Amino acid sequence: MNIEQSGSTQVADIVKNFDYQLRVSDAKVVGIFSDAAGEGKSFALTQLLPHLCDVYKRKTLVVDLTNKPCEILAKAFGVESKARSETQSLEISTRFKNINYVTNDELLIFSKSSLDNYTKINRFIKKCRDDYDLIIVNTSTLKRSKNTIFPEVSLDAAVLVRSKRSLGKNGVILKEILDRDIDLLGIIYNEGV
Repeated sequence: MNIEQSGSTQVADIVKNFDYQLRVSDAKVVGIFSDAAGEGKSFALTQLLPHLCDVYKRKTLVVDLTNKPCEILAKAFGVESKARSETQSLEISTRFKNINYVTNDELLIFSKSSLDNYTKINRFIKKCRDDYDLIIVNTSTLKRSKNTIFPEVSLDAAVLVRSKRSLGKNGVILKEILDRDIDLLGIIYNEGV
């Protein structure tokens, strides 16, 4: 399916299909991936999640594991990075009722244990699992030849975002998802990129 613009019939159709796939697969922790930088992973999330959370009432946590916090997500969701004490929740409320957000940096800084980063992330996700209907893991663009973050993050399923420039190219990340037996909920074609 294609993403064109917010509020479009295509967005509603994609969200309806995504909700159906989530219910059928019973997936709760879903990674968002692409084969190249700039495919529109963050754009897709900003277009789809508000609709999913409003229409289908899914309480959602976005765990942003990008190398630096994603400005597109932070701006679209209306979040600001704030210093928090250890007694406060890591999750930041957004301008959308059913969407909360946490960055990789905040997660790793907040957790002062000596555990490796992936263990900290997985423990956090496991702890939040019962509090949310959906946990979206936004990832940096992954390259099979480099160490990637997603092999060590426990995911129930994945969504692949592609654009015109990646169509017809070798789908390295699709192969990686399938090689690791992660359920693929769908491939979103982002026309806007």
